[in-house]
Formats: sequence, structure tokens, C-alpha cells
Amino acid sequence: MHRITASGVRRLSVAVGAGLLALAAALPASAVMYSREMYEGTATWSYDGCGPVVDATATFSGMYSVRAGTGKDDDAFFAHDTFQFREVHVRASDGKVGVVTGILNWKETRGTRVEGSIFAFSAVFAGQVVLRDGDGNVVIRDRGTINETILFDTFGDDVPGGEYVDTIASALRGQFPGLTSDAFCEYWNS
Repeated sequence: MHRITASGVRRLSVAVGAGLLALAAALPASAVMYSREMYEGTATWSYDGCGPVVDATATFSGMYSVRAGTGKDDDAFFAHDTFQFREVHVRASDGKVGVVTGILNWKETRGTRVEGSIFAFSAVFAGQVVLRDGDGNVVIRDRGTINETILFDTFGDDVPGGEYVDTIASALRGQFPGLTSDAFCEYWNS
């Protein structure tokens, strides 16, 4: 199982402000659901990657599911995570505020056995992330999709999980000013 972690979400929203447009996706009729859960929570952290110290507080919620592969690929598991979040960032030195919101969808769409227990998994990460200033004005709006194919060793058992091996391909489609520029750090340095 390879999912975007909370730190991955923070990295997208904090370090690059990446945004993406939500997709709707249905399970194939032949899919066997392994697990499905709704989740919600909060997180706090501080960072100084842009220069000044910024403190952040987040709330998030979503639904995460895993389905088993079928036939000879029943040792492959496919994840799907649909979530939303709201983060309030405050520059420690003077109280400057930035609010980051996102609605995102991450789904593994295909798994092809390469050899043994190693699969090439294709995934789509889609949705939108927006950074607004303290007055509610949009500073950065990233939206679109990131398509990625990775090599992953499932260990050939009947349990989700395994080990990341390598990224084969990655492609951006959409508008990503926060991901492809220094706009996020420029906001905290102004």
C-alpha cells in the first residue's frame, strides 16, 4: 500500500503549494474490497524552509480504501484516498497569516507485474490546493493532475504493503504556479 502520508500532504501544501482538481472514480465490478475507512484529524507543526519560522495547524478528513487485485495478480493491492484539508499558517515573527485549503484525490489505477512480486503501479493524484492571504485573497491556486508510475515490491503475500523501488515516470497536467516556482516562499518572505 503506497499512500500520500500526512507529511506528504504537508509537503505538497507547505513546500510547494501544489494543487489539483478532484476526480470521481468507481471501483471496477470485479474488484474485491480489502478495507475502507473514513478518517479525520488535526496536526500542528513548524517549518523554516522558506526562511522565517512559520507555525501551522491543520484539520483534515477523508476516505481511504484498498482493493485487492484479481486472478494471478491477487497479491497487488490498489489504494484510493479522497481527502480535504484546511491549514492556518502564521509567521512567528509578526503574525502574518496564510490559509491553505485543498480537496484532493489519489488513486492507483493500474498494476502490471514486472517480475516476481515487483509491480509497476500507475496512480493519479488530482485536485486543487489554494493559498489565501489573511484577508482571503488568493495568492496561489494550483490545480490539475500528477500522473505517476512507480515500481513497488509487494513481497508476494496477501497483505497490503511492501517496498517502494523506483519512480518510472511522472507528469504534471494543469496549472501549478506553486509547484513550479518559488511563489510559496516568496509569500512568507514578503
